[in-house]
Amino acid sequence: MQDYMIKKMPEDFVVKEITSLQFHQTKDRYLIYKLKKVNRNTEDCVQFVSKKFKIPRKFIGFAGAKDRNAITEQYISIMDKQNIEKRIENAKEAFENFSLNFIGYSNNPISLGDLKENRFEITIRNINKEFEIKKPYFIVNYYDEQRFSKNNKEIGKALLKKDFKQVVILLKEQNKIDDEMINLYKEDYIKIIRHTPLKILKLFVHSYQSFLFNELCKQILIKEKYSFVEIDYSQGKLFFALNEPKNKELPILGFGSEIEEKYVSIIDELLEKEKIDLREFIIKQIPEVSSFGTQRKFITNISDFSNEEFLDDELNLNKKKVKIKFSLGKGSYATLVVKKIMSMH
Repeated sequence: MQDYMIKKMPEDFVVKEITSLQFHQTKDRYLIYKLKKVNRNTEDCVQFVSKKFKIPRKFIGFAGAKDRNAITEQYISIMDKQNIEKRIENAKEAFENFSLNFIGYSNNPISLGDLKENRFEITIRNINKEFEIKKPYFIVNYYDEQRFSKNNKEIGKALLKKDFKQVVILLKEQNKIDDEMINLYKEDYIKIIRHTPLKILKLFVHSYQSFLFNELCKQILIKEKYSFVEIDYSQGKLFFALNEPKNKELPILGFGSEIEEKYVSIIDELLEKEKIDLREFIIKQIPEVSSFGTQRKFITNISDFSNEEFLDDELNLNKKKVKIKFSLGKGSYATLVVKKIMSMH
């Protein structure tokens, strides 16, 4: 696989949200804005709006977080109170690296799950030589690197194993807690951990669940004898199927996961290898972080794919670049499409 690069510039990674929601021009409970941002994450922008206009965070909704290192467009809803539309219009110059453009009104807030799909334009750089890009129609619906970061998975597993001392050690490595906190609470690890925002703690558990899901997908490809190419990633290997497998719902493992009979042995082997039990996803000491099992599609389809001609890469001498465009369903990773294309060359 070539030593390619993406996200070297914000313009190299453009994401536009496609929604199935209908908005109207008759005044209603929620204002709908298109949030355009560069080098900022979605929650950061929303928090800024919440604080600047003194809007409770719970009154601002969006369908899904977008990449920080990118140019992105998405819809957000804001409860129509305190003449907020006029106040936003008069304060637009205060927005740094993002803008809000009024679209219309809705009777309901935008929330997770309202997203239909995302449209991507990605420039791949540092390519050694031109090659034929075969149109990809699907990818195995793995979680990609963005889900893991440094020690996320390890903290999640330590939480499940109730190894709270190890959780504190790893949180300190991530600079989520400091020595002052540790000196204050000594060996009361639960109190130390509870100073980390609940949303972040849940993210760690979800990261470990994502790792298990990736491992399950790989084992199914092996057991069902699909041909695949493999690449390295931070958590080991990813396998890209060469022929499209039959799609199915697979468990994101957690407490109470519903497991089809044909996958029981694969999952038992995986859990035994990880030395984890599904009952451990209940964390009585911090019950809010407990995680129940859900479902995720094994395969996600790639639609409206196209690519432009190879050009000289102005950032890398004697290298090429190429722009690809495609749409992908919510919750799936565009970076995996790039990896699949480049894994063939």
